Amino acid sequence: MSKKFFIGAYPPLAGLFYTAFAWYFGYSGDEQIYYAGQVPSTFPLQELRIVSAIMGAFLVPIVYLTVRLLGHGRSTATTAAGLLIFGN
Repeated sequence: MSKKFFIGAYPPLAGLFYTAFAWYFGYSGDEQIYYAGQVPSTFPLQELRIVSAIMGAFLVPIVYLTVRLLGHGRSTATTAAGLLIFGN
């Protein structure tokens, strides 16, 4: 958002998604951060958590359908979805 280069510790696609959603929810990213862990007053934390919960909820049926479309049976697809649910 501020067009500054940085090296992140995680793959960039998730950060790009979160940046796009934060921008969509009205965050401009122009506040000063003085210490690690500081949350800006206008940061849409609740909205981003809701987006993460919705995307996580959709992931299980997507995995199930993907395994089914690959030609595997119901038990294999259920096992894959179950492993995803209980993986953490």
